[in-house]
This record gives sequence, structure tokens and C-alpha cells, in this order.
Amino acid sequence: MLIAGFMSQPYLIAVFIFIGGIGVGGEFPLVDSFTTEMMPAKVRGNRLALVYTIAVTAGFVIAFLTYEMDKIAPLYYSWRILFWFMAVVGFAIWAVRTRLKESPRWLEVHGEYKKADEITTDWEQRTMKAKHLSELPKPTTNTPIEENRSRYKDMFEPDVRKRSIMMIIFQFFQSGIFYGFTSLAPLFLIEKGFNLPTTLGFVFLIFTGFFFGSVFNLFIIDKVERKWGIVGSAVLAGIFGTAFAIVSNVYLIVIFGFITTFILWNFSNFFHAYQAEIFPTRIRPTAAGTVYAVSRVSTAILTLFIVDIFLPHGVIASFGIIWVFIAIVVLDLGILGPKSSREQVETIAQ
Repeated sequence: MLIAGFMSQPYLIAVFIFIGGIGVGGEFPLVDSFTTEMMPAKVRGNRLALVYTIAVTAGFVIAFLTYEMDKIAPLYYSWRILFWFMAVVGFAIWAVRTRLKESPRWLEVHGEYKKADEITTDWEQRTMKAKHLSELPKPTTNTPIEENRSRYKDMFEPDVRKRSIMMIIFQFFQSGIFYGFTSLAPLFLIEKGFNLPTTLGFVFLIFTGFFFGSVFNLFIIDKVERKWGIVGSAVLAGIFGTAFAIVSNVYLIVIFGFITTFILWNFSNFFHAYQAEIFPTRIRPTAAGTVYAVSRVSTAILTLFIVDIFLPHGVIASFGIIWVFIAIVVLDLGILGPKSSREQVETIAQ
């Protein structure tokens, strides 16, 4: 992003944004895997939801800066400053990460038993000191982790093959649900006859549902079985998204749109937790990254599919195909998905 901000040729800007996107795209499965391995089972979902609640505020920050930048800098610099801002924030996060401890689970899988023991021993000593304990309770589970470096083909070993196929199917079609609404909501509003400024205002109000939905999810993600949270939120998003497509009253459009995005971010938090915790430690980052990459490809495919084939027939037809995606996701997870909430990742993997 830093280099893109210095470019003048459009194709060079696109190239460096693409390169930056490779790094950003890898962040999601990496964060999902790291948080899954580092947090206690009872609050694992909550902590990951907190990460994404903080992350979703970035959209509002960038939107605000974009709006204000035109007032404080000429057009030639305004968009460049945004790129430089994102680069500086990225470097700051990079510096913070150097202070993070590596996941002991990951270290054990890679044969670094001594380092893993040093980290966990340090945690135990600090916990005993903070809570004035002479000893800690015995672990409730004691599943040994064997050294086993991951390979892509391990995703299709007998013990995880069904989960890998299930998540590939899920990730391919979930993007059609999520981005079928979020990417196309402005087009739906324009299709209803609203002008561009009004559409952008409505979209801003509707998309605030992402933040409030994520905050709400903090309180329920570990109380609802993860697979049913995904299934339930997909169905509810379909219901309210269809209502958004049908109504013509301005207030109802905004209300149903807000509720849909509110639910969709619950859907997102549920599946980000799920896609990492259901895989064994030996392949967790590899598997989570692979299935998530499928969703990035399908986002482009399915969004264009809806726009080119169904949107010309109206918003109702567009939501009709989104309901097909919802049905596939419901059957896929409902039949093949294992339970995972509040369970140790070693237990889930068995």
C-alpha cells in the first residue's frame, strides 16, 4: 500500500494493491487459527468475535477519512494519503506482533517442545502469582500432540477428508450469501429508483449493522452451537434480505437492510471461529487458509453470476438464487458439520 501511494500509472497502482491484497487475504485464516489455538475453549468464540468487532470499525474509519480527506488535501494527494495511512498502520501492527508469543500447540506440532513448555510454564507462573495460588488445577484434558508438519494433501486424509470437503462447499456458497447482499445492496437500491447520493446514504446506515451485529455476537457466540449459529443466521439473513428486496417504504428498506447486515456479521463471526477450530492442529492454518481462499474466488464468480444473469430480472430473482445458496449451506453444515462450541480443539479433532 505504501508503494501504491507513490504510483501514478493506474496499472502499477493496481499491481501493488493486488500484492498488498495477498498479504491481507492471508490475515483472516491466520488470525482465526492463532486465536483458536491461544484462547480457552469456553471463551474461544468470544475472543475471536472481539477481534472482528474491532476489525469492522476499520470500515467506518476509512469511510470517514475518505470523506474528510477531500477537504484537507488536493485530489492528487487525498487518495495517496489514505494508502500511506493504511501502510503506517500495517507497520505498527507488525511491530506489535513481534511481542506476541507463538502458539504452543503449533510449536509442538513442529517439534519445538522446549519452546512450547517455556511459554506455557511462564503463563502458569504468572497466573499463580496473579491469583495467589501455590499450584494450578490439573488439566481437564491431556491429549498429546505429535510432531507432524502439515502438507496440503493432509487435508484429504481419512480423519479430516469429510470436514475439508464440507468446508470447501460451505465457503464456496457462503460468499454468495454474504456478498450477494452486501456487494449488491447499492445496486438493489438503485434498481428501486433511488439516486446515487440517497443510495450511498442508505448504504451507510444499513452497513452500520455489521458493527452492532458483531457486538451482539460477543454475547451469544459461545452459547450457541457453532454450526447451528451459522445455519440459523444464514436463514434469518435470507428472510430479512428478501424483505429488504420486497418492500418499497424508505424506512422499512433501511430497517430490513440494517437487520440483514446485523445478522450477516453474526454469520461471519460464527464461521470464522468454526473454520479454524474443526481442523486438527497439524493442518489448521493450511486448511483454514485453503477453504477461505475458495470463498475469495467464489465471491468474484457468484457476484458476477447474480449481477449478469439474475439482477436484470429484478431484485426478487436475485434473492431467489441467494436462497439456493442458503439451502446448500444449511444442508452441508446440518448433515456433515461436527459440533465444536466450548470444546477443546483436541477433542473436536478426534
